[in-house]
Amino acid sequence: MLSSGTGMLSSRTWWRVCATALFAAIAVTLATGPAHADKKRYPASMCVPWGGPRPILHFSSLVATKPPCTHPSGCPDADQQNINFVDCPIVKDNPFTGTNAVQVIVVDQHPSLDIKCWVTSVVWNGSTFLDKSDSRTSSGATSQPQTLSYGPQLPAISSSTEPHWYISCGIPPGSSLISYFVDEPNE
Repeated sequence: MLSSGTGMLSSRTWWRVCATALFAAIAVTLATGPAHADKKRYPASMCVPWGGPRPILHFSSLVATKPPCTHPSGCPDADQQNINFVDCPIVKDNPFTGTNAVQVIVVDQHPSLDIKCWVTSVVWNGSTFLDKSDSRTSSGATSQPQTLSYGPQLPAISSSTEPHWYISCGIPPGSSLISYFVDEPNE
């Protein structure tokens, strides 16, 4: 028996109290361990059109408004003029940390024009915009989704201003954006 302020504790009770305290200490240590990466997937419907004919929303993806040209002699100029441009916001917990990875899921159904997307961070330095971007292009027409994958990205250089982040894409007629994914590093 062990003595306590209110009386005696049995050995068994004392071991239970110690085991519970040890378990609680381990649980608190694990809960406050290193931060995990912050992964977010966004629907392409969050993207904002800024050029070309306005895309239509189709479920959770952005779809070009016109089908590709099918004229026998071709019409590349008409299709080039009908490319939709969209900006897709990236909400970052810490804009200075960059990203571990970015993916854009697309369906490229145009016979000759590919989807091109840029991951960009931008800052205003008081007189001009400073930006840093990296681009990827789809690999030909298919009805299957393609993933445009980007490795780690660094923010635009600025010592005092937080950069904002976005993905900008050019989507040819008949093609679409499905979703995009951002993996932020630990803080």
